[in-house]
Amino acid sequence: MATEKQAKANQQNAQKSTGPKTEEGKEIVKLNAVKHGILSDAVVIPKGEGQERKEAYLRLYNGLWDYFKPDGAMEDTLVEQIAVTLWRKRRVLWFELGCLRKQLDDCRKTTEEPDEDEDEYASHIPKTARERLAAAKKRLAHHQQEKQYLQEGYDILSDEEVKNWADSYFKVAERKGFEAEEPKQVRDWLKEQGLTEDQIRQELTQTEEAAIEQAQAEIKTLEPQANGELERAALLASLPEHHWQLDKIIRYEASLDRQLYKAINQLERLQRSRKGETLPPPIVLDET
Repeated sequence: MATEKQAKANQQNAQKSTGPKTEEGKEIVKLNAVKHGILSDAVVIPKGEGQERKEAYLRLYNGLWDYFKPDGAMEDTLVEQIAVTLWRKRRVLWFELGCLRKQLDDCRKTTEEPDEDEDEYASHIPKTARERLAAAKKRLAHHQQEKQYLQEGYDILSDEEVKNWADSYFKVAERKGFEAEEPKQVRDWLKEQGLTEDQIRQELTQTEEAAIEQAQAEIKTLEPQANGELERAALLASLPEHHWQLDKIIRYEASLDRQLYKAINQLERLQRSRKGETLPPPIVLDET
């Protein structure tokens, strides 16, 4: 038997314990005083992709257990059957969400990941606002890079390199009213006009700056149109796109509903019978 001194020491030590402090510890302690479903290990995905939390399932099961207050193994089994069915219905919603998330991500893909093979300069090809926006952003990046090359002193006058700046040379010629069939003709004409290499470089830089401003203005105009298209596409994607997806959801959810209502009905009849109530004969529905 503990002495008075030992008893007092035990009381002081007990006061020092404040329980778990981490969220994980608190979640475990919450379930200490409640029932643990025997099917929890079989129904909950423990790890990997689509991992589920066992605590969430046990919280559902224990909430149902507190509501129905089962007495005996049979009633307890029906309560867990209800919990398992509701858990599966939760997965149906996750499946539907996954289908919709993929469709919505695909709606945005055209803008965020434009086709690398797309000819953005072929203006005669009809494009959606999102496709035109993607092409304009691509042009903007291209002209910004070209301007940077010019500022870094890349060769622009040699016969080998002049063709790489053909668009810029032709635009300089257009701005100055000079007609040419090849970029070399523009280069030679500029030299004949007495322009130095630095001055020719500046002319090409001005052309790139004008193209940058044009692309930026186009992007500003197209962005609200593209957002409108994206919103409309998202609304159209608010249901699973493929018939097999929607059919699979409807059929599986209907099957789960039948299981759920059957388990609830059986449980309620068992509990009423246990309490001595007179039960009406069960209703049999012909589902054919």
